[in-house]
Amino acid sequence: LVNHAVSFLEDRGVEFKIATPIVAANEKGFVVEVDGKKEQLEANTVVWAAGVRGNHIMDDAFDGVKRGRIVNNQDLTIKGHDEIFVIGDCSAFIPEGEERPLPTTAQIAMQQGETVAQSIYNILH
Repeated sequence: LVNHAVSFLEDRGVEFKIATPIVAANEKGFVVEVDGKKEQLEANTVVWAAGVRGNHIMDDAFDGVKRGRIVNNQDLTIKGHDEIFVIGDCSAFIPEGEERPLPTTAQIAMQQGETVAQSIYNILH
């Protein structure tokens, strides 16, 4: 679904700047840093979907946590703990065939919540 949405928007001229740090905002849009060089992104309308940091408790509780996020298995459990589901800001879910985790957005957290709720229901019934 995500790949379809990205393709749909790119076909209409939308350009995605993923993992590109924003170093400034001004009246023209945003300034980003690409390969050590600053680049002005001019736009009349700007949408900034910034990631957040997961909970710091995750850093101390599990191995492999970066910025409070832990990589999930495809069923949203974590390696070595089939009884633990991680969703939302603490989840670094990488869809099968992809290289990067999904962003920490409310929409994805809601989808993860629905998936885990169904998984828990299936376990109990």
